[in-house]
Amino acid sequence: MLPVFSQLKQALTKPLWSGLHSGSSAAVIAQLLKQNLISGQIWLITPDEATAETIFEDLKLWLSFWRIDEWTALFYPDDDIKALQGDSPNPALPRRRIETLYQRSNAPQHIIVSSLSGSILKSLTPDQILSNTILLEEGGCCEPEDLENRLIECGYQPKSLYGEGDFDRRNEVFRIWPVGMNHPVRVVFFDDEIENIDTLNEQGRPQNKIPSVTLIPAKESILTANSKQRLKRYFNQKSRVLREENKEKFTLFRTQSKQILKDLDAGYCFIGHEDYLPTLWDLKAPIQKSTQIILFEPEHIWENLKTIYSKRATRWMILDASERPLIEPLERFLDQSALLQKFEGAIQMGEVVADGTLLKLGLGYDLRMKDQRIFWDRMKLWTELGWTLIFFSSSLSKVAYFENLLQLQNIPHNRRSDRNSVKPGEITLFLGHLSKGFYDGLKQEAYLSIEEILSFTTVKTRSKKTLSDLSLKSFRDLEKGSYVVHERHGIGRFVRMMMLKVGGTERECLELEYRDGDLLRVPVTMLHKISRYQISKQVLPRLDKLGSKGWERRLNKAKEKTLAIAHDLMRLEATRAVLKGHSYGMSSAEIGHQYLSFCADFPYNLTSDQQSSIEEIFNDLQSDKPMDRLLVGDVGFGKTEVAMRAAARVVLEGHQVALLCPTTILSLQHQQTFEKRFKKLGINVSLFSRLEDASALKKKKKELQSGTIQIAIGTHALLGRSIRFKRLGLVIVDEEHRFGVKQKEKIKRISQQNPIAPTEYLAMSATPIPRSLHMALSGLKDVSIIATPPADRQSVDTTIMRHSEGKIQSVLDRELKRGGQAFFLHNRIQTLQTTGKRLQELLPDAKIAIAHGQMKREILEATILDFIKKKFQILVCTSIIENGIDLPNVNTIMIDNAHMMGLAQLYQLRGRVGRSSRRGFCSLIIPAHGLPKESLNRISALQRYTELGAGFSIATADLELRGSGNLLGKEQSGHIEAIGLMAYIKLMEQAVATAKGQVHERLFDPEIQMPVNAFIPESFIADAATRLKEYQHLSEVKNITELRNLMDQWELSYGSLPDETLNLGWITEIRLLCLLFGIELLSWKKSHLLLTIHPTSNITDAIMTKLCTSQNQHFYMPKEDIRSLLVRFNEEEAALPFSFLHWVFEQIRLCS
Repeated sequence: MLPVFSQLKQALTKPLWSGLHSGSSAAVIAQLLKQNLISGQIWLITPDEATAETIFEDLKLWLSFWRIDEWTALFYPDDDIKALQGDSPNPALPRRRIETLYQRSNAPQHIIVSSLSGSILKSLTPDQILSNTILLEEGGCCEPEDLENRLIECGYQPKSLYGEGDFDRRNEVFRIWPVGMNHPVRVVFFDDEIENIDTLNEQGRPQNKIPSVTLIPAKESILTANSKQRLKRYFNQKSRVLREENKEKFTLFRTQSKQILKDLDAGYCFIGHEDYLPTLWDLKAPIQKSTQIILFEPEHIWENLKTIYSKRATRWMILDASERPLIEPLERFLDQSALLQKFEGAIQMGEVVADGTLLKLGLGYDLRMKDQRIFWDRMKLWTELGWTLIFFSSSLSKVAYFENLLQLQNIPHNRRSDRNSVKPGEITLFLGHLSKGFYDGLKQEAYLSIEEILSFTTVKTRSKKTLSDLSLKSFRDLEKGSYVVHERHGIGRFVRMMMLKVGGTERECLELEYRDGDLLRVPVTMLHKISRYQISKQVLPRLDKLGSKGWERRLNKAKEKTLAIAHDLMRLEATRAVLKGHSYGMSSAEIGHQYLSFCADFPYNLTSDQQSSIEEIFNDLQSDKPMDRLLVGDVGFGKTEVAMRAAARVVLEGHQVALLCPTTILSLQHQQTFEKRFKKLGINVSLFSRLEDASALKKKKKELQSGTIQIAIGTHALLGRSIRFKRLGLVIVDEEHRFGVKQKEKIKRISQQNPIAPTEYLAMSATPIPRSLHMALSGLKDVSIIATPPADRQSVDTTIMRHSEGKIQSVLDRELKRGGQAFFLHNRIQTLQTTGKRLQELLPDAKIAIAHGQMKREILEATILDFIKKKFQILVCTSIIENGIDLPNVNTIMIDNAHMMGLAQLYQLRGRVGRSSRRGFCSLIIPAHGLPKESLNRISALQRYTELGAGFSIATADLELRGSGNLLGKEQSGHIEAIGLMAYIKLMEQAVATAKGQVHERLFDPEIQMPVNAFIPESFIADAATRLKEYQHLSEVKNITELRNLMDQWELSYGSLPDETLNLGWITEIRLLCLLFGIELLSWKKSHLLLTIHPTSNITDAIMTKLCTSQNQHFYMPKEDIRSLLVRFNEEEAALPFSFLHWVFEQIRLCS
């Protein structure tokens, strides 16, 4: 038995070490590096992937804590699928392997961590990675088209920048997110020369100029001409062998191989194409010669090694011949004998190692805080003996909670950033991940995990790298036939974008079609008058007739209603302002400590939106005014945690909480969640539902009235007249819009059951509403929005697969074997039972249930409840699951005949899975014979946009409409559909301003007539949809600062601005100045400028007279129109029209 860390050199004489768990093993390895007892390359192998991830995180902590900066820790992940079953791994995993192998080449001293199964995955060689790495340098030469092709070849995805491996191109400007970098870069070309390279911040703006950038491949299956030729040779060789051996197998093989080559040549990377990686490239073992191997838990590694190869070969053999990849089963994996040869001379460590030396490093006893008195006595004894105690946690909330515990015990402590700042004999708190604690008795130091001590779940800290997207939604995907709304002429249909020549100058226009084929051409400079018409129902709107009164009548009716809403909300606000509510502050240190304990139980870090929502709600609870707030956020984005923290604040102050849900299913889910979280605080949570018998319900009513039940959760059963609360402090209503008018009256009644003060009110909704509508209502209705997904939620792995019973069986079997559940969506009720029976035949051991909208409500509800309770593993259903329940254990969805559904619906359905930290899988099943290219491209959009927050790239307008209707009520939904969502929002903004006694900003639209070409040329932005989006950006700028920022952004994104686009910017600036000064017409004539003054303008007659007097060479008033000004100019001034116009506005300003 050896003391550690001081005698590691002696221990290396027999490198078989027992008594080490993950935390202490990582520390021992770090000390080996710190003491220079090992150098060069190290590969640490664990029995499984979870252990590898844990030790890797621990190792990073120790390298940072002990400042071992000369060493680099790298992770080499395994795939998250079973090999050779036609599945594709999460793209981030092979990307991470490439990043690790590339970084290894640049880090002389490194340690790579992997599982056993990961270590046997053959990989690209350093030379292969290097030959497919793109180096871009400022001043270097490269054709932009060649760069685009190379990026796609190396696995970069041509789409908006959501994360590593994405890029987009705008003329000579590329935005690329390189693999291994925390931020994207911008590369600008001038012809074929790279003019400059910048890093981009989260808003997509240049941050720092850099001389060069290295782009390593974004995937292992790099499809170059040579690699595809290599695959073709492999198929030909195997085909010749099969021709001689078995004609039937040869025919099948030739058909399949031809299809594979055809798909790859077309750039379609089908699901499971990674299986052919060994035939595309000559792969090698990832573990290089002269690498020091470390085996963690070697006994488990030997056990796994016995079965890992045989299982993979067996899986390949039992597949049907039509499903089996056209490759030998173990081609991708390192030979077992070669692996064992690499293991010779390995350092072996773990809790139990045969013949191993027992290292004196560990706890020796359970340090979990089961008995607080014993725990604190032990802590005080250690400090009295002069021990140094260092506590670790990766969660700020847990550090804060433990710090509060230390303060309550009057134990001195400090927070530190590294080991050098820790003083002997002190208690130190350190932010960082440590899986398990241990001590070094010789040095009298203990390294302890707060999560382990307090029996918390380890906090999830995975960071998600995203780039904010600033694109507008209104004209997204506008195409021929799309419906639009002109604020003056009503609903029309978009025909095309066109150039129109008027008076010798060119303008780009939108051509709109109205009833009877009438056409209206709208200059893009007037784009603010047009909005996309969005509808929630699959009903086409009727086109308006140009010049008719129908549109005007509908618009006026909607104006009246929006003004009524604004006044009603103002009255409600005034009523609330008079009421005096209870202030829920932290009334004692004990309550504050209990609340911190409750927060620390949350196993994740809060998102920024959750944090801001909690702060807004707590400000409401602490104020004298009763809270009336709406909390909006998608299912799985963390509304429940926010609501629970509000409930905790209220119940800890001795008040009760009622949580109302529209369905029994939802109330049962909430009951399970609340009971689990509040159990530690001793809070009594109870469910009220119609499924309970009368005697149990009677007992609960008494407990509620006496205050024994502190949190009551239920459906309409909680609204009965016999329900009485002792002191109801907070009412939370989930999916408020699903309660009727009568039920809302009953909610108001129970909200009055607090003898001390008015009850606080928090409504929740999972249906998204547009931020623009939220802003329109701001100040009248308190709304908190959670739009940021949790950091640990992974994007759903989306694949397109031809219909194959073998693959369906494989995908569902994979989910069931990992203990999960699955949806199989078949959207035809007539054949749903048949589909369910066939799945039962394919998976005889699976428990399968069927659900659809035509079932009786009681039966449907019971079926869903049984599925929630995990009585069934697979739910065969229609699109009834599109909205509503949150099922973290359901992480696979298969959608049959996916091509028959809309993208927005598919996006919603895919969102039913992947709601926990487990990866979700979505299989879009298409016919076995495939789809036409056009249909395949459409459905492939969903496969491309897999990242969280990518919803704006799919048509989700119908969801926003539903949210708007839910917020404002059914009557207002009718007005929204009558005039369109965006037009309705504009009216709401005006109504709110009117109700508040404010003047709405835009009372008129200045008309600018200038003899210059002003547009965005196709040569500058070729894509019409992108041009339209940028025109919309331009139409919505509110001031000159915003305009200049936008013009700068255009130059950064697309390159140098052409003259026509510069003119467009100048004209927009002149329009803003006309709005500012109240000029409704500015017309440039041959020898003079005409300015027509709007009646609301601040340019008075006196100011006009002063201008004409002080600048009589230029300004004069026409006799026939006293509200106009004429301004003469000479040839020199006419040559610089925009400079002259700025001089004119400056003279007006000076005379005002």
